[in-house]
Amino acid sequence: MGDAAIQDRAAGAIMGAFIGEALGLGPHWYYDLEELRRDYGDWITTYTDPKPGRYHEGLKAGQLSQPGLFSSSCCIRLSSRAAMTKRISADAWMKSCFPCWTVLR
Repeated sequence: MGDAAIQDRAAGAIMGAFIGEALGLGPHWYYDLEELRRDYGDWITTYTDPKPGRYHEGLKAGQLSQPGLFSSSCCIRLSSRAAMTKRISADAWMKSCFPCWTVLR
C-alpha cells in the first residue's frame, strides 16, 4: 500500500471518529435502552441535541463532547509536527476548553 493510500485511510479513520463522536452527543450516557428509544427512536440517523436535563444539555447537535474536543486538540498538536508531551498535551487541552486558564508551573 502506498503512502497516499495510508494517509487517506488515516484521514478517514480520524474523520470517522469525529463523526461518531458528534452523532453520539445527544444520546450519550443512556444506559436504559427503553429510555433511549423513547427519546430518540429505534435508529439514530442524524446529529441530535441532548435532551433537557441530560449530561450534555446546552450543547447543540453536531458539536463535540469532551473526548472529541481532546481528540481535536491532539490532532491539531500532532499536525503541527511539534513535540507532544503529557504536559504540553494537558496545557493545550485546558487552554482549548478554558480560554482563561493559566498554566501553573
